[in-house]
Amino acid sequence: MKKRWKNILIAIIMVISAFSIIHHTASQDVVENEELLEYWDVASTNSLGTYFTSTDPIEVAFYPTVFTENAVGRWRIIADIYEEVTYPEEAINNNDWLEADAILQECFDNMRMAGKDDDTGVIIAFIYSGGVTGNLQQKFNRAGIEYEYE
Repeated sequence: MKKRWKNILIAIIMVISAFSIIHHTASQDVVENEELLEYWDVASTNSLGTYFTSTDPIEVAFYPTVFTENAVGRWRIIADIYEEVTYPEEAINNNDWLEADAILQECFDNMRMAGKDDDTGVIIAFIYSGGVTGNLQQKFNRAGIEYEYE
């Protein structure tokens, strides 16, 4: 009888161990997938090219495209007009797009909290597509900035 309980206990311990290992492995896959989603989100938002520098752990390198350079140029213009928007020159020069994107997102969050949702939408449209909407043209005129949509 003791041997039977011992065998049952061993089987239960093995099943619990197997579930623990599976759960741990699945959790790590989720973390890696979340990292990849963050890289993909930053790359797609900023029109960046990407390549993997390592797969264990996963490391992704970004490189700017022509579209990225255009967006960065428009970002500089916006930073000159809106005091709430920071242009992260050092992060961009160091190709640290995760940091640069985080800085811009923080600017947007601060503007939204200050009740400037409309301005946030206008800025996003301008930086990422070049479209001049809302009162942006007036701000350009007041700042002496001449901008033509490409």
